[in-house]
Amino acid sequence: MQRKHIKVFGMVQGVGFRYYTEKIAQKHNIVGTVENIDNYVDIYAQGDEPSLTEFINAVTEGASPASHVVD
Repeated sequence: MQRKHIKVFGMVQGVGFRYYTEKIAQKHNIVGTVENIDNYVDIYAQGDEPSLTEFINAVTEGASPASHVVD
């Protein structure tokens, strides 16, 4: 079991990003938190390494259809 702290910058607030991130986490058996912080979204995720990698890839590709991840 591994943990990751991820900060996601871009158009990620007010576009359903947290909702879609939760759905992606459930799909990959990831547990943790996702929270809006000023100009980014803060994610703490825990799971096995392959699942975490898939989760991070999906989130950085843009968890929500209206989001746009910059970093």
